Amino acid sequence: KEVAELLNSIGLSENEQRVYLQLLRGTEGTLTPLAHTTRLPLTTVQSILERLATRGLLQVSTRKSRKMYSA
Repeated sequence: KEVAELLNSIGLSENEQRVYLQLLRGTEGTLTPLAHTTRLPLTTVQSILERLATRGLLQVSTRKSRKMYSA
């Protein structure tokens, strides 16, 4: 609950928090598994990942032409 309050205080929406917390639980992930585990539409997760990366909250790397995201 404290983590959610902290993320809320820095301006993350509920969906952004879901994606970010999912990345914190794992090591790294790609778009499709993140959409599946967060139960959000693929395009929504893609937009969220771009916003989080722009804010410097995520690292983005490329492996075998796939983007990998990690928190």
